Amino acid sequence: MDISSVTRPLSTLAVVLGAAAFLLAGCLDSDSNSNGSTETDPEHIGPDYEEDDDGTADGDGTGDDDGTGDDDGTGDSTGGPQYDEEGVFQSTAAMNTGEDFDNTVEETEDALGHIVSGISGPSSAAQASSVMTRQQAAIATVRDAANEPATASEELEDFCDSGSAWLDHGDDQTGNSSAGTSTEWWEITFESCASDSLTFNGIIRSEDTEEWTDTTETWINHRRHDVTADYVPEDEDDEPMQIFMRADITDSWHKDSDGRQERRWQIPVMENKVEFDNYDFIFYDAVTDYDRRTVWGSDGTHENSVAFKIGSSRLDGHIEVSTPTIVKTPGGAACPQEGIIRLSGNGTADIRFGDDTNTDHAVRIEIDGSGVYKEWDAEACASFFTDYPVFTGLEKRN
Repeated sequence: MDISSVTRPLSTLAVVLGAAAFLLAGCLDSDSNSNGSTETDPEHIGPDYEEDDDGTADGDGTGDDDGTGDDDGTGDSTGGPQYDEEGVFQSTAAMNTGEDFDNTVEETEDALGHIVSGISGPSSAAQASSVMTRQQAAIATVRDAANEPATASEELEDFCDSGSAWLDHGDDQTGNSSAGTSTEWWEITFESCASDSLTFNGIIRSEDTEEWTDTTETWINHRRHDVTADYVPEDEDDEPMQIFMRADITDSWHKDSDGRQERRWQIPVMENKVEFDNYDFIFYDAVTDYDRRTVWGSDGTHENSVAFKIGSSRLDGHIEVSTPTIVKTPGGAACPQEGIIRLSGNGTADIRFGDDTNTDHAVRIEIDGSGVYKEWDAEACASFFTDYPVFTGLEKRN
């Protein structure tokens, strides 16, 4: 099998941004790079993968034994959130009434998007949103450059007005069309790289590993971001600020010989913090312990499960999201047949689908402090996803 023909999922940062559109489902097209080239650099950066029987190319689909991409269960040597100076993971968000549910879902959607894009949700100044937009555009530019190693050095040199940024890259392919393995990695390093009033320091690293046989395919991406950006405004009315981005993400996909496919995302930690140069706090958002699975059965069935914690300064605490019952949607169905999504703060809210509503309704929201909050019948199932677009995608097989 020619590696260039492998159908692979979207890069992991875009996947997490997709989670801001809905928490559990959504498979998009790939923007990963694969050229099927022979070995150009013997050095290997990133996790090692060993094939086993679970279809994820190692014991857990993450490149090591604990499901996180390193030895301490956190994704890097520091462990857990680094920037939670506001203590959002030390308290729980309100979840006792329908109003609490609506507010928490809205703020969670904003925070998920904020972690990745940094441009949504309230902050103490519109300036912060503008600077974050500029920073994200800059990061996108250098990531795009990394996917074209032949021209990346020149582009990165042009990107920095002062300081430096450089790319290390390598790829390796073994095997043939019947069975083989391919690995490609790149790493961008910033050293006091000044660009458009922002000065970057840190690294972005990505590695893709693919394994195939005549009947199976496996793809794993491991990506790490650890970048800071200092903003020195040209406008004297603006204030200097600092932006902190940190993420460790593993994304894996496997197709069995019977046509069953499984996608798994694991994020030990992803956090985003912005503060003014005088240490006045603007906002902080973070996701930890994120583990999401999507399974497509050969019969068209679509199954989703997820577990994670999200903390945000806008929530004044954190919530835990889980699926005590897997959300299942038959092929072609307009609404899940069964499943429960649970949001736990200082109380609990359950979103129940199909059989798990224990009624004739298609969707039901129950809040332990106030009982049934809202219900939708089968004909109005689409209205639930309109009212709560963060969950869009569960109603169809993507």
